[in-house]
Amino acid sequence: MTTEERIERLERSLILEKRGNRWMMGSALLILGCLTIAATTKPSGDVVPELRAKQFTLVDDQGRARAKLGLDKNGLGLGINDENGIPRAVLFVDASGPALNLYDEKGKVRGRLDTVKGGPGLYLWDNNGKERIGLGVKDQSGPVIILYDENGKPRGKFITIKDGPGMCLIDANGNLRAIMTEEKEGPALYMFDAKGKAIWKAP
Repeated sequence: MTTEERIERLERSLILEKRGNRWMMGSALLILGCLTIAATTKPSGDVVPELRAKQFTLVDDQGRARAKLGLDKNGLGLGINDENGIPRAVLFVDASGPALNLYDEKGKVRGRLDTVKGGPGLYLWDNNGKERIGLGVKDQSGPVIILYDENGKPRGKFITIKDGPGMCLIDANGNLRAIMTEEKEGPALYMFDAKGKAIWKAP
């Protein structure tokens, strides 16, 4: 395997798919079960065979929506709000697969766990809404970790592919500056200039 082929393979393996933000669809499965039992049980003890609806909402004593279970053309969602009406957790399933979003007290997404066609992923955001860490397991290549700076730009990537583990460093402009690998031929270190041109290799 040539140096160029090795670098190209590593760069392809370092791609971590991310999913865009989704609107909260909402709801509480436990509440749905309770509501279903209450709504389908008659005084005589008879049970209605089926209860059909597109949305269930759970409200507190002040009438504030605290949980919703909803279904629309995009999929099924379960959302839970805090006492201030701010969404704190959303579980949904759409055509891409299942996902769980976690939000802070300001309603900003801070964590996501999902499973898409290419493999599962975990993503964490800071309090400024910038993604800082992405972890995934790519079905075609293996595990990968991406570290982002305060501007949400990827600065470091760590992977393990069939030929061995690898690490790369990226500058603030998105240019690859260093790759360190361990493969069958042994360890290797590549250095690049600001234009992405290889300038040094060891051994």
